[in-house]
Amino acid sequence: MFCQKKVDDQKKVNDLWGDKAPDITRSLFGAYYKDLVWLANYDKLLDAIDDVSGDEWIGELKMKGFLQFYNETLNGFSSLYSELSKGIHHELVIPLSSTFDPQTTERLIEKTIRNIATLGLFVNVISHTFNKLDMPEAITTYKEIQEMGVF
Repeated sequence: MFCQKKVDDQKKVNDLWGDKAPDITRSLFGAYYKDLVWLANYDKLLDAIDDVSGDEWIGELKMKGFLQFYNETLNGFSSLYSELSKGIHHELVIPLSSTFDPQTTERLIEKTIRNIATLGLFVNVISHTFNKLDMPEAITTYKEIQEMGVF
């Protein structure tokens, strides 16, 4: 539950910057990070990938507005956590093969790799990211991960 809480800790805050905030969430997808990190840097990501062509994943990123990108990222990680945890919680009761057939396993692994690679690309435009890659190298690495394929 700790990881799930950190992924989608969406405490409702009526006035993000006006309310007193004794319980500010440190969740990557929390309301404050959404404004301070995600929204503030999304245009930098779009600018960095603007001249990149011929890449499916980057092409899809270019077509997304901020809210679509943010919500799909949040929902993608929450969904993966939920789906993948089924294999952990039921291993003593249900055989793993009945929970995850090969096609489901392949889909989940590919989705995990894509989501983490996209998050990795995004963090490289954030000014205070420690040990980040320069954007041309981050874009090249992102494309290489896509081309690598898993299966």
